[in-house]
Amino acid sequence: MSPGARVLLLLPFTALLGVFFAAPLVLMMLISVSRQSFGELQWTFTLHHYARFFSDAYYVGVLWDTLVLGALVTVVSLLLGYPLAYHLARTSSRVKPLLLVAILSPLLVGIVIRCYGWMILLADRGLINATLIEHGWLARPLPLMYNRFGVAVALSWRSRCRCR
Repeated sequence: MSPGARVLLLLPFTALLGVFFAAPLVLMMLISVSRQSFGELQWTFTLHHYARFFSDAYYVGVLWDTLVLGALVTVVSLLLGYPLAYHLARTSSRVKPLLLVAILSPLLVGIVIRCYGWMILLADRGLINATLIEHGWLARPLPLMYNRFGVAVALSWRSRCRCR
């Protein structure tokens, strides 16, 4: 195939990326450095929105929490997903189809059902805490939900399932 034909084959994909990915990002960036008042947009350059964002402790805290959680989920997903993907790529055992079904089956379950499943597992009287208390390993339930740990577990599981 000639280089010109390859470029022609890439043009529709590149146009789609430009229209549906790059153009909205550029538009949002332009809006973020322009003036706005009561729904009216003035195309004058200003860094007022960024100064306001970084001077408010609440927004900086939310940004910090987001970056820490994103880094944590990335590391956990890499530590769990890479060895599993490597094993699946290299193995030829009879267990491989079962592992593939176990990895891909969460994709068939909707997000609402998945959230209820996490709530059943991680709640104060959920499966994990109830089991630990019943066996006498804990006196009171662990706070596994509505905190950074619960969000990291759910996002790590979600990203591990989506990367396949």
